[in-house]
Amino acid sequence: LRLAYIYSKLNRDDDAIKVYEEILNFNTEMPELYLYLSVEYVHKKDYIKAENMLNSALLKFSNNADLHFNLAILLDKTGRFSEMMKHLSQAIEIDPNHADSLNYLGYTMAEKNTNLNEAQSLIMRAIEIKPDNGSIIDSLGWVYFRKGEFKEAIEMLERAVGLTKDDPVILEHLGDAYNSAGQKEKAFESWQKAILFHEKEEGLKERVEKKIQNLKLEKTGK
Repeated sequence: LRLAYIYSKLNRDDDAIKVYEEILNFNTEMPELYLYLSVEYVHKKDYIKAENMLNSALLKFSNNADLHFNLAILLDKTGRFSEMMKHLSQAIEIDPNHADSLNYLGYTMAEKNTNLNEAQSLIMRAIEIKPDNGSIIDSLGWVYFRKGEFKEAIEMLERAVGLTKDDPVILEHLGDAYNSAGQKEKAFESWQKAILFHEKEEGLKERVEKKIQNLKLEKTGK
C-alpha cells in the first residue's frame, strides 16, 4: 500500500495500478483498495474502468459512504446528473456527517442556481464538521454569490483563498465576486492568479481569459 501510494504521488499511475491489483488478488475485504484503484483510473481518464471498480466495490460494501461519494464524482464527470445526486444522497443517508457529500451536493445546487437555501444549509453542516476546509468555505461563498450577497461572498471567498492558496477555481470565484461588487482591479488580479494554476482545472484558462478580456473591453468603453 505504501509503495502504491508513493507511485501515485510520483504520477506513476500504471505502477500504482499494478500494485493495487496485486493486493486485490489476495485481499478483497478492504473497500479503500477499490477506492484507490478507481482514483488511479480517473487520473488516466479511464472512466469506464473507474466506474466498474466502484460498482464492484459497492456490491460488497453497499453501506460505504466514501464509495458512493466517489462514484457520484465520477458520474458528475461523465454528465449523469440524476445518478450523481442519487449516490450523494445515499452517502449522506449512510453517514449524515459525511462532510464531502454534504458540500458536493450543496455546491452542485449552487452551480445550478437552484434550491439555494437548502444548498446553504447543507454546506453549513459540512463547515461544522470541517471548519477550516477551504473548498467547503468556497462553496458557502459561492452560494452567497448566487444569492447576490456579494459582501458575504467576498468575505468567505477571501478566507477560502487564504486556506488553499493556489486553487484556481476558488481564485476565479473570488474574481467573479469582486467583479460583481464593482471591485474591478481586484477581480483582474484574482483572475490573473487563477490562470497561474490553470493546469489543475480543465477548461479554466480559456474561461477566465475571456472574463479578463471582457473586463478590459469594459475599461476601454468598447
